[in-house]
This record gives sequence, structure tokens and C-alpha cells, in this order.
Amino acid sequence: MESKQKRRLTYSSIAVAGAVILIVAVILMQQPIQKTAVPPAKTAPGVSTAAATGVGQTTATLNGQLGQVGTASNVTVGFLYAAGSELGGATNVTSGKASAAAPFGKDLAGLTPGTTYYFEAWAVGDGFSTGSVVPFTTLSPPAPQVRAPSVTTKAATAVGSSKATLNGDLGSLGTASSVTVGFWYGANADLAGAMNVSAGPQSATGAFAQAISGLQPGTTYYVQAWAAGNGFASGSVETLTTSTPSSPGNGNIVPPGWAHAACPHLPPRAVAHGVIARCEYNMTYGEMKKQGLADTAQAPAAPPGAAMGAVTRTSDPGNSGEHRSSRARDW
Repeated sequence: MESKQKRRLTYSSIAVAGAVILIVAVILMQQPIQKTAVPPAKTAPGVSTAAATGVGQTTATLNGQLGQVGTASNVTVGFLYAAGSELGGATNVTSGKASAAAPFGKDLAGLTPGTTYYFEAWAVGDGFSTGSVVPFTTLSPPAPQVRAPSVTTKAATAVGSSKATLNGDLGSLGTASSVTVGFWYGANADLAGAMNVSAGPQSATGAFAQAISGLQPGTTYYVQAWAAGNGFASGSVETLTTSTPSSPGNGNIVPPGWAHAACPHLPPRAVAHGVIARCEYNMTYGEMKKQGLADTAQAPAAPPGAAMGAVTRTSDPGNSGEHRSSRARDW
């Protein structure tokens, strides 16, 4: 009897528990279901590298294009650049911030002339992205400007039978601090086989000269001045003509022996050089006798082409009534 009562109590408890569970389930079913929100996936910005512009010897402008900002409200953009294509040890420069797709750039200075650089654009927002690597080459410096000197050939001076002074004028040194100047001269108009003489270095513009000797009498020579510095220059070809021996009256060379015989009054040095400026004299017979000319019928034989005055005898109270006259003239 007691066992039956226990079983009835157990069943009653189970029934009550089941009823409670059912009631709770009904209540829960009547409440709205709360769903947890899933955050959206983040998207990195999109960026590309554009060609550099304004490339000079030491400057350039790097260019990029922000294609999208991704899921960030704004992104930061910039560039990496280096002299190696791998961008090892690259310099990082920031261009600024962007909140929408747009081009961007960055000016560079202090680059090395004549150097190839490599760069890539980058953008960072909800993630990081880079563009392709693009090269550019800075300009090489221009070659140093070089200008040759300028020179003019001037007329020769102090022209004699075997010597002359050549003259030139240095108009500009060009880009050199000092130039060497000189002359070519020779008997050929094209200066073939010409002699070359240097007049030395010249560190300022102006006249220069060079004396020459050993020229042939009565000869036309062709002369050209030159200058060598940062380049070579020459002047025009000018001429000079050495003098030609002609007559004693013109101060030219005559045989020393004849000069002594015809003009015994000349100094020995003049006779030794065979040069006389003028020879015209009168000698008394006694004077001619002293000179060994008294017994000659005329003056000493002159060189070919000479015109000699005849020897005459006249009355001369001062010297036995006779004197001779001899004259070398105009030859």
C-alpha cells in the first residue's frame, strides 16, 4: 500500500515538472529572438604608380593614383624611392591624406644628376597596398662650356734684309686662364713647310711680338699669328718683304774691298761690314797719291752696274795745280 503511494507521488512530481517546462517553453516562444550583428569585412585601399614628371638634374615629382579608399573613411598615401630597383634602403615620403579616389604626388629635391631612380606609390587605410615600381632618370649636367681664344695677325715691323719683327694681337683668351701665342711664317702662301715660333704664354689680351732672323733678302714671306688655349685659333695670313741690296747711297751691302778703295774716309768698322750710307768725295792729287790712286786713270773698278765719276786733272794752287775727283753715285 505504501509503495503505491510513493509511485503516485513520483508521477505527480514528474507531471508538475513537465508542466512547468511546458509553460516556460511557451513563454520563451512568445519572446522575440535577439540576433547578434556580424561586422562587415575590411577592405584595403587601391593605389597605382604613375610616371614621374618635372624631372631635372636634382629634382622630380613622383605621381600616384588612389583608386579606392577601401572601407576606411580616409587613407594616407605616399611613395618609396631609391637608386636600386629592389628599393633596398628606400626613402619613404608621405604625400598626405585622401578620403576619395584621386591622383596625388610628391616633389623631390637633392637628387643626384644623371642617376636612375625607382619608386612606388603606397596607401594605408583598412589595410596597406602599393603600386608597381616605376623608374626615372635625372638629367646629366651639361658639359662645361669651352671657348677658343681669338687672335689677329698684325703687320710686321723692323723689316730688314734678313730680319723682321712679327706682330699679333690676342683679342680673347676664351675660357682659358692663359694661352700660348706664336706665329707661322714661310715663303709659301699656303704656309707649307712654314717655320713655327712661339711668343710665349699670355694671360691677358693685347699685343704680342716675336723677332725673327735668318731671312733671305728681297723675299716675300707669309705670316700668320696663332693662339692655343681651350681650343686653337689663328689670324689672317699677312705678308712681309725683306729689303734688297742696291746702292751704297741707299745704305746697302757692297763689296768691302770696293768700299774701302772708293771711300777710304769710311771708318774701318763700316768697311769691315761692307756697308756705307753715302760715298761722294773729292780728293786732291796729293791725297789720291797717298791712297795709291794717283797713277790710275780712273777710280777703282766698281761692281757691275755702278756709275763712277771720271778722274780729272785741274789747276790747284794748293797742291801742284792738280787734283782728282772721284764719285760713286746712284747705284
